[in-house]
Amino acid sequence: MLIRLPSVLDRSELDSVRRLLASAAFVDGKLSAGLAAKRVKNNQEVDRGAREIEQLNNLLMNKLVQHPLYQSAALPLRIAAPYYARYTSGMQYGEHVDDPVMGADGQLYRSDLAITIFLSDPSAYDGGELA
Repeated sequence: MLIRLPSVLDRSELDSVRRLLASAAFVDGKLSAGLAAKRVKNNQEVDRGAREIEQLNNLLMNKLVQHPLYQSAALPLRIAAPYYARYTSGMQYGEHVDDPVMGADGQLYRSDLAITIFLSDPSAYDGGELA
């Protein structure tokens, strides 16, 4: 089931996120992929050690968990830190099923709910369909 959450971030917050992402270090997205996804994942993600990651997570996650529709639809026990992905020309994340269990040994968790927050207006790019 897909649920659309309108206006998670206001214009000012979105601008702040974009500024932070513009200065962040990105790494190969395959580093966070499970075995099956590695074969179809071709993107970049903010390095988990980047200095901007804490600010990004605080801003985005605080806004997400306060969103009324998210609160009524998700009811999560735990929320994993997000990944910030970018795609340039020719990149894609092919057909895949998200891993049902994620994390490192000793810190495993079920990932029953996936959330994608688009930070660019769809009119600004081609592609990006989510199914």
